Amino acid sequence: MIGFVKIEDCPLCGRHGKTLYHEQFTSPHLWGFIESSYVDVPREPFIGEEFIVKRCPKCDFRWQGNILNPEGMDAFYGSWIPKESLNKRRCGDSETYAGYAREAGLISRLVGKKNHDIDVLDFGMGWGYWCLMAKAFGYKVTGCELSDERRAHAKEELAISSVKSLAESGKRFDFINTEQTLEHIPHPKEVLTSLVESLKEKGIIYVSVPDGRKLKSNDFSKANFEKAPWRSLKPLEHINCFTHDSLISLAKGLGLKPISQPFKLSHRHGPSSVARGVMKRFYLQYLGTSLYFKKT
Repeated sequence: MIGFVKIEDCPLCGRHGKTLYHEQFTSPHLWGFIESSYVDVPREPFIGEEFIVKRCPKCDFRWQGNILNPEGMDAFYGSWIPKESLNKRRCGDSETYAGYAREAGLISRLVGKKNHDIDVLDFGMGWGYWCLMAKAFGYKVTGCELSDERRAHAKEELAISSVKSLAESGKRFDFINTEQTLEHIPHPKEVLTSLVESLKEKGIIYVSVPDGRKLKSNDFSKANFEKAPWRSLKPLEHINCFTHDSLISLAKGLGLKPISQPFKLSHRHGPSSVARGVMKRFYLQYLGTSLYFKKT
């Protein structure tokens, strides 16, 4: 039965959270957003339930304090998410795939091994297209994805092997990619702990999550959850809201060391492209929430 679970304590440090904001899910503002963003969401389970934003007074982490239960999560990711996400990946433009290629091309340099000797895990692989690019570079690639539909697509259309949970893989990895995943997970610290345990000695993990640095606690009623920084707490979906400092603190506490942000030059070469690349690298290294870590 679809329902909700209250998350009163900080998912990162356990401190009791303070409520920044609350609003009925069925309010015209919020229910209008849900109906326009997702497909065939039943109204009944949401009646009397609130969208709650919490903040930790110790580590400044923010999270949704009232999230879907496991049955609700299954419904959300199994049928409420629009299928346009598949078309977006399948029909991606050159820049999308060039971005995948830049990321995959960095792996061997960061790990320090030949491509065919490198075990790669894409945790939260989605439809499998990042895995497909990593496979083209010669890495030994495994995807991890909760959705049966997405895993079936990756296997049948892309020939990507995948598992539903880390426990199924029975492997350790040189490199783990987890992009736009930890913000969706009810217990991010426990999940990241398992990922660290799945890394080989001196393995590398890339963590990328929405940046909630500029999110303010006032005037949520007029928030546009499709635009930054509001989308970092997108109702039902982005239940964890990271900042650079909270991500660094979490990683260090689990035995991960931040490493220098690698330079990713755009496929559009030229002085302006190089300048943008340098500025982006600086931002990500010291302010952003897309970071590389090494297991110590």
